[in-house]
Amino acid sequence: MICTAKYEGVVCRQAVVDLIYVFLIGMLSAFILHFTGGCPCKATVGIYCPGCGFTHAFIMLMRCKFDLAWEYNPAVYFIAASSVWYLAFGDTVKNARAWNFIIWFTALTTTWLIRLIIGFPEVMS
Repeated sequence: MICTAKYEGVVCRQAVVDLIYVFLIGMLSAFILHFTGGCPCKATVGIYCPGCGFTHAFIMLMRCKFDLAWEYNPAVYFIAASSVWYLAFGDTVKNARAWNFIIWFTALTTTWLIRLIIGFPEVMS
């Protein structure tokens, strides 16, 4: 990570802590999904939530199965890229944490709305 002497790694440590929190929330979500048998939003409201398929998409991205990652949740590419940017340059950009959140929120919301309009892929069924 790139940390300037002025901050002496404080922002970089915050970026790592933020991503650890996101990872733990993701693991908790995967645990809940495993034992409830699916998306609680889908079970109660009848529509997929913005994060549906994200765990599978991330796993497919790590396995270099890019087409399947896109099918599960296209937001995974934007979120992965913004996370790498945040870790690498978060200490040099003013309000990087807020910008990273905006990117994540926009990516998830936009892909969710598009998928509500055009329909979710069969891999989600």
